[in-house]
Amino acid sequence: MKYDKEKLNGINEENLGILWYDEERDEMIIMDSKVNPEEGTIEFNTDHFSEYIIVDIEEWQAAWDQRVVRVRNDADSFDISFVIDDSGSMTSNDPQDLRIEAVENFIEILRKQDNYSIIKFASSADTIKEITDEASEDWQDNFRSSGGTNITNGVSSGITTLSEENGNYKVLVLLTDGEDSGHCI
Repeated sequence: MKYDKEKLNGINEENLGILWYDEERDEMIIMDSKVNPEEGTIEFNTDHFSEYIIVDIEEWQAAWDQRVVRVRNDADSFDISFVIDDSGSMTSNDPQDLRIEAVENFIEILRKQDNYSIIKFASSADTIKEITDEASEDWQDNFRSSGGTNITNGVSSGITTLSEENGNYKVLVLLTDGEDSGHCI
């Protein structure tokens, strides 16, 4: 694999290495490789097609060690309350409904032992889905983006849905443009 020496910006070529993402193990794998600085290449052997990236292995490892936080063990269970802004300002601040898409993506990666609720808020808060582990169809159809913004009502409703003591970790995810209509305490 060739690399462009002009794009190294002071990186020591001897530190270059190859990574690929192993989907089955859900991790980046460092390939055994050999750098040839004279030719601007990195040699490695592989037995599969994949996407590979060239990195400064030392920098990558240092960044990985600092930034990676284990969020959960396999046995961990979570109760998650998604509190979603449905006020009028969202028509211009999120016209593509990216906040809805973000929640859909989050729900897709939840595990069977996780529970979640969905609360929309504008001037008042409305629980669309109570906190359960059951999937909810068509919850997205409840969003109209109108009214004022009472973030306090939304967060308060989210906290209420998380009040059951069941040993699960509690998480509140707030999706808003942050433009409160003066209701904050």
